[in-house]
Amino acid sequence: MDWISDISRILLVAFGIGLVIFVHELGHFLAARRCGVRVETFSLGFGPKLFGWKRGDTTYQLAAVPLGGYVQMKGEGGPTEGEPAAAQTGANATESDDLRAKSVGARFLIFSGGVLMNLVFAMVVFPIVFAIGVPFPEPLLGPAEPGSAAWKAGLPAGTRVLAVDDEPMRGFADIPTAVALRAPEAATLTVLLPGESAPREVQLRPEWNEQMKLYTAGLTPMPDPQARIVVSKAGAAEAAGLVSGERIVAVDGAPATLSVFEALSDRLARGEELRLQVAGVDGTQRSVVVPPTSTTIADKPIAGVSPAWNQVLGLRDVDGLQGLDLRVGDRLRQVNGQWILQHYDLDRALSQASGAVELVIEREDSVLRLSSTLDSTSAARFVKCIALGQASGSNRVWARAGGAAAQAGVLNGDRIVKIGEARVADFEALRQATQNAGNEARTWTLARTDAQGVERELQVTVAIASWTTWDAGFALEEARHTVRATGPLDAVAIGLQSSWKFLTETARVLKGLVLGNVGSSNVGGIITIGVVSHSFAEYGLAKFFFFLCILSLNLAFLNVLPIPVLDGGHLFFLLVEKVKGSPVSDRVMGWSQTVGVALVVSLMVWVTFNDVVRWFFT
Repeated sequence: MDWISDISRILLVAFGIGLVIFVHELGHFLAARRCGVRVETFSLGFGPKLFGWKRGDTTYQLAAVPLGGYVQMKGEGGPTEGEPAAAQTGANATESDDLRAKSVGARFLIFSGGVLMNLVFAMVVFPIVFAIGVPFPEPLLGPAEPGSAAWKAGLPAGTRVLAVDDEPMRGFADIPTAVALRAPEAATLTVLLPGESAPREVQLRPEWNEQMKLYTAGLTPMPDPQARIVVSKAGAAEAAGLVSGERIVAVDGAPATLSVFEALSDRLARGEELRLQVAGVDGTQRSVVVPPTSTTIADKPIAGVSPAWNQVLGLRDVDGLQGLDLRVGDRLRQVNGQWILQHYDLDRALSQASGAVELVIEREDSVLRLSSTLDSTSAARFVKCIALGQASGSNRVWARAGGAAAQAGVLNGDRIVKIGEARVADFEALRQATQNAGNEARTWTLARTDAQGVERELQVTVAIASWTTWDAGFALEEARHTVRATGPLDAVAIGLQSSWKFLTETARVLKGLVLGNVGSSNVGGIITIGVVSHSFAEYGLAKFFFFLCILSLNLAFLNVLPIPVLDGGHLFFLLVEKVKGSPVSDRVMGWSQTVGVALVVSLMVWVTFNDVVRWFFT
């Protein structure tokens, strides 16, 4: 019955977007009627009429292109219905129900009616939904991305963010948005660290992310702190006896430095079985073994190797390094003979360390050996001092379990020197050479380091195979809470605060676009609106109408911009008319309308292109 649910949400999305457009056009309609102007057409959508009816002087219709709507008034934008072009001036211009006969003030009210109605919609609906209660992902931070601003600031997983620059944070999504839109300036976060009862303030300066074209701080969402699970139907977890709502207490064999979420991610990346300690909904605990199932994606052939994840991106708490001469940029090759190649290999290696520890590092073209003595406490602290990430400029790899390269004999820690006759200097070159090979088998030349540290070359034949992923049949629940007003006045206050918040955020986005602090690829159009609307609809009507309020405010903000053909353009020319005492010339108006249409069409093409790239090619 999932398809019925999907169809119902799609219909709800269509209704919601149509409602916001209807509210906007209704504002123009009511203002025009209030000022005594004849409304000839009230249309939802543009282009050819699909169906409609006429009541009085007005035709009400639904048009073919669902990208907005319009209200056509008598005397607006050319001859009225049945009126010859020559009759644009003179008696017809002074008829009482003609837009052109109205004062500047009346026309200003008519053209601002849509914006005002969108504002009213948000200010009325916001308090209602907050009185009911709106679900949000809790403002909790997950593990910070290695080397990021959040990692440097020492914000641990489970940190609750109460406010950013005194602006309350109701959900996780508010946090990275608030930080990014204050960039490049630092943001002041009021946080509550795990195990603490008193809030503290932390300065967080985001850094430019070239891939996202945005300032980011490495913030990630936190799954349910109790590690409750949602079990998929007919999956490995259900077969093992797990049920939704149970809690994962521990992952047996995982390093103590890893959270349950990290330990699960580590095991699945390696395709290893999950040995779990589980607390049932009644509180009783038991052991469960979940062997993950593999899924082959035939239309995505890959070699099955990943880049080494062992380059030092950042260091903190220098005392915790135990005097070891580690530097940013070093590549941590081995710890006590174990390769450091995947996300949590360092945790694994040090969880087994006792006493003397030897590290092999690559620094530029040199190989260095460092040694220290670590007990379990100092080893755990040592892990937290180092941020490791993908090694740039390295051709060393780890082979995915069951992948084409592993089956051909490629081992973790091998360097890929050549694929066929193409030399491989780094992982990007390896990716390119693999793509050029297509589905044909190629001879790979490997450089393999033996136990004595001697590197020798050998050759294997790798036939590109389908991509294999591993799935345990369950996921951790989202950490979620419901924001509900304590009373009518509180609901109104939250509604007004939310309205102001989203208006100021929209202004900051536009400012960021102009200053280059927000990449243009982050702007979305109707496809993004539809996808986001659909996701909000999954959380119930309160959350969906919360999103419609945001959409209504964005529509109000964009329409008030002084762009010809938009409401803001009309309002701008009315202000000019008021100041100079007469309307702008037909020549100026004509050219401005042409430019306005070109701008709006260009904007629509731009955001639609972004949508297509975002949702279909990434």
